[in-house]
Amino acid sequence: MKLIVRLILLVIMNQLTAQSDYWMKTYIIKFNNRSDTNYFPTYFRAFEIKNDSIFSIFKSTDTTVQDHYGTGFGILDLEGNLLQYRSIPYKGLNNYFFPEEMITFDYRSFYTSVFIKTNNEAILKYNYLTEETKIYDIRNSVCDSCFLRFGGMAKDPNGYLIVAHNISVPNQQDSFYRKVQVIKMDQEGNKIWTKVLGGASTKDLHSNSCEAVYVDSKGNYYIGTTYEDRGYYYQMIVYKLDSLGNVIVNRQHKVDQI
Repeated sequence: MKLIVRLILLVIMNQLTAQSDYWMKTYIIKFNNRSDTNYFPTYFRAFEIKNDSIFSIFKSTDTTVQDHYGTGFGILDLEGNLLQYRSIPYKGLNNYFFPEEMITFDYRSFYTSVFIKTNNEAILKYNYLTEETKIYDIRNSVCDSCFLRFGGMAKDPNGYLIVAHNISVPNQQDSFYRKVQVIKMDQEGNKIWTKVLGGASTKDLHSNSCEAVYVDSKGNYYIGTTYEDRGYYYQMIVYKLDSLGNVIVNRQHKVDQI
């Protein structure tokens, strides 16, 4: 009995020791080194780790400006201590709503997809050393006045961004039909090519949605999509593209409804 008790205590002590190697933090954000404190929702959207630093894009709510929902950038140490935080102010009519994933090539400039206004998204480039911001406009290439929403992004070995959005492609058969738009762009926002992917609109009202973007070490691009009808019967379609945007192969996988 004593042996069992000792074993239980040993397990508990080991668990406590293991738990002590981790950390949990609560942050109070002070915007751009000002004295005000903001308790509205601000949360991590994506992060990268290099050496002893964590670089992160935030969903930011800065109530000290009129259009307060936007984007922030922060640096933390590996213990979770917030070392720097900057609210990224919008310029003119651009308010950087809802940042998504984050990509960097040099850990100086960071890219994220942001919502500007209805039917208009953008890639936001932010240099945290100079605090310079640039906006690279993203539109629905099929219908300029139609919906688009971020799907995913990745970087290739040659320094290009691969960005995917869900776009609406309304037609007589289905006004809610969607496809997936893929854009390859350089680090200054110049578009190299645009590709629109997806299964066809059908009488069952099928539609497409991007779920993942991946680039392999050889520079091939993979776009993972769902192809579903209004009854939510799913089919997965994975596209493999070369660096020129040509579809090398696509694989379809049926998911049976349970």
